[in-house]
Amino acid sequence: MSRINEIGEVIELHGRKARVKILRSDGCESCEMHDHCFRKNGKELTMSVQNSVDADVGDTVEIEIGGREYLGSVVVVFILPTILFLLFYFIGNHLFSEVFGILFAFGGLFAGMVVAWIIGKGKLGERFGYKIVRILGDGASGG
Repeated sequence: MSRINEIGEVIELHGRKARVKILRSDGCESCEMHDHCFRKNGKELTMSVQNSVDADVGDTVEIEIGGREYLGSVVVVFILPTILFLLFYFIGNHLFSEVFGILFAFGGLFAGMVVAWIIGKGKLGERFGYKIVRILGDGASGG
């Protein structure tokens, strides 16, 4: 599977993790989603990534996530809550009534989001996240 790469600047360090601000790339102008992008209005995207190369604040870095890891994160964040939403709906509907099914469904959605959050904060979440793979420019030397 392919890998997804981004270029960013380290803005904070937290142990073995770094907070990285994603930089606008040359490909942004030709992207099909250019008109709908968060970057169009000057908004920044920051993310917490594994700092596997000991980057420092101010460093320009390349971050990467593998296709399997990306797919795993999609399953945890979107598919798991959706499955629990539907499962809880059918259980509540079968055991009680449609109204209880709907109430149970939202309980399942909430439970799925809590489980996804717990997975994201734990060791398993590190497996699904971006990692800094190399330092492109040193912040101390001005790039």
